[in-house]
Amino acid sequence: IKDNIAETLFIPLLSRAHESHRKDAILKDPMACELVEKIDYDFAKFGKITMSTTGTAIRLRHFDRLVQRFIDRKVTEDPVVVSIGCGLDSRFQRVSNHNQATFYELDLPEVINLREKLFPASAKDLTIKGSMLETDWMDMLRQKHPHGRFLFLAEGVMMYFNEEQVKSVIQTSPNAFPDARYILISSINGPPATPTSMNR
Repeated sequence: IKDNIAETLFIPLLSRAHESHRKDAILKDPMACELVEKIDYDFAKFGKITMSTTGTAIRLRHFDRLVQRFIDRKVTEDPVVVSIGCGLDSRFQRVSNHNQATFYELDLPEVINLREKLFPASAKDLTIKGSMLETDWMDMLRQKHPHGRFLFLAEGVMMYFNEEQVKSVIQTSPNAFPDARYILISSINGPPATPTSMNR
């Protein structure tokens, strides 16, 4: 895998693993720990991962809880959680009620190919190979979940696109999923989340 892509995948992974090993860890992510041990990669090149680890852990824990609450709301029988630019995030494994929803992990083919080698297969945690700028994945989700209640998460991915590209996604998604809820985050270590919520 290319180094520039590897860094966007492996640095946050290593950060979660380091946080998990702390006695007073804010976030426990056993899957991240397992992957760091499993992946044949020189993680030492990143040095000590300390910058913004606490802030990232707080944010992840907050959104894990948000996802759990979203699933627990019995508005429909088909809650769907979509992670745009999922990387190697293991939210499905962290969220305790994950089997009560369907999760989709969307990222570029190279990333999803690696993810499918590393993560255990699950009928409740599915992958989508493609760019968020495409619309065929939206069509697929509408067809597979005509009565679904959707939560879209875009964490740390928008910073890799220009303003017009981001606008195109933000403007297209609400039209495609008018009753969905959207949480958009500009960057991993950047300003706070700016959610746009449309609740059924």
